Amino acid sequence: MTNVESKFAGFSTALLGNREEAVKDGIACLLSTERNYVLRKGQTTVDLEKAKLDKDALSTISYKMLDLLKKGP
Repeated sequence: MTNVESKFAGFSTALLGNREEAVKDGIACLLSTERNYVLRKGQTTVDLEKAKLDKDALSTISYKMLDLLKKGP
């Protein structure tokens, strides 16, 4: 469950329980959630690390294929 899903679950529970103050807090919390978080220098995410690994693997495969083509049959 993402942070937004978790916050929305809390908001929904407050709404169903007719808890006005909790609903207001839930709305404020959802509105303040930043979905386009900017990473500071040196920080990373799982997606960025996966992309780096994929790029490295593709590069390695490409160079090996090029070497094979240069050597011929």
